[in-house]
Formats: sequence, C-alpha cells, structure tokens
Amino acid sequence: MSHAVDTLKLAVDFEKRALEKYKEAIPHVTNEQTRKAVEKYASEKNEQIDSLHWMIMAEAGQRETEEAPAVEEG
Repeated sequence: MSHAVDTLKLAVDFEKRALEKYKEAIPHVTNEQTRKAVEKYASEKNEQIDSLHWMIMAEAGQRETEEAPAVEEG
C-alpha cells in the first residue's frame, strides 16, 4: 500500500476520534448557539470523513475516479 493511503487512513482515524469528542461534548454544551455550531461542525466532519474514505479508495485503486467511456451502438 502506498504511503499516501497509509497517511490518509491515519488522518481518517484522527478525524473519527475528533468527531467522537465533538459528539461527546454536545450534551454538555449549555449555550444553545454553541451547541448548534458544534452539532453543525460534527455533521460537516462526518461528511469530510466520508470524502476521505472515497479519496483513500481512489488512491488505492479500488474505485474508478473517472466515468467509463460511452460505448457507441451501431
């Protein structure tokens, strides 16, 4: 496996741990605006983790990153 894939996997692990901490903090946040901001940030972080998974798969060659050429009927 390439160094890039290994490094991205490590980054995903850190992102997941950070997301867990944000989610853990939410019930204890007393300011409503802060809570909404942390909830939004956690949601965005989850989307970023999903994107990183796709990048890892693409880098590892497990997923086509471009559309296959169209086959002409004739």
